[in-house]
Parts: sequence; structure tokens; C-alpha cells
Amino acid sequence: MFTHAGCGEPIDPTARCAAGGVVPQPQDVMAIPLGDPGEGARTDPVATGLREPHRLLDPLPGASAQPGNQLTGS
Repeated sequence: MFTHAGCGEPIDPTARCAAGGVVPQPQDVMAIPLGDPGEGARTDPVATGLREPHRLLDPLPGASAQPGNQLTGS
């Protein structure tokens, strides 16, 4: 589920904050996982990090940046 970090309200299907009607910038959107991933779920750092609430453009908790895994402008 996606929510607006500024107010905590859900983002509707048109990408607008349900409370204010504004389209938040990506850095102002929180990804909130729904439910338990269940047995057999991936256990790599990215999958594990996605199980915690986080802002879209922030690094995932527990997922360290590795050389070659970052996007560059070149």
C-alpha cells in the first residue's frame, strides 16, 4: 500500500493523496507492506528490506549499496 508521508493518508488509484488531493513527489510516498510474506519468501537483503515501511527513494533498511548496483548519470 502507498501512503502520503506528510499526512499518512493512502494514495488513491489516480496517484493522489486521499486527504488533500495532491499528487505527492516520489520522495513523499511511503510503501507500506501488507501482511506476512509467508513461507518460502525470498530472504535476500532487498526482499527483507521491502517488508518494512520505507519512503520510495530512500535506501532499503539492511540493503547496503554494492559497487555496480548504483545508477549513475553516465
